[in-house]
Amino acid sequence: MSPDRKQFERAFEIIEAYGADKARWPDEERSLVELAIARSPELQMHFQVHKALDDQLNALEVRPRLNPEIIAQQIAAYPQRLSGAQWFQLQLERLTESMMAALWKPVFAASFVFLIGVGAGTVALEPVEDWSQAEQFSFAVIGEEASP
Repeated sequence: MSPDRKQFERAFEIIEAYGADKARWPDEERSLVELAIARSPELQMHFQVHKALDDQLNALEVRPRLNPEIIAQQIAAYPQRLSGAQWFQLQLERLTESMMAALWKPVFAASFVFLIGVGAGTVALEPVEDWSQAEQFSFAVIGEEASP
């Protein structure tokens, strides 16, 4: 790429980035950009387009989107103090939220321990085919209680 072409492209980029206001251009490149504009009709046209755009943008009037009078009216309409019923409702909501946050942890812990016990019991249980010893023991205990 030729040095003239590089200078042309750099001048084009500076005009695109900083606009047509020469005071906004980088100090070390300002003279090179002005020289490139003087040599190239295409850059002169590009500079004029951006100058017109800058003029239009500078002519715009910035208006605040929020009207301070409307904001003041809305603040004045908001109740500064809560009524007794509103205060009571707010306190109940806070209490309910704190209780719910504190309630689920013990319930989860208890159910977790219960499920671990059930799981361990079902895995460790060995079915017995011969119940004769258990029956003899049961009858022996019942027999001892029944005899006077």
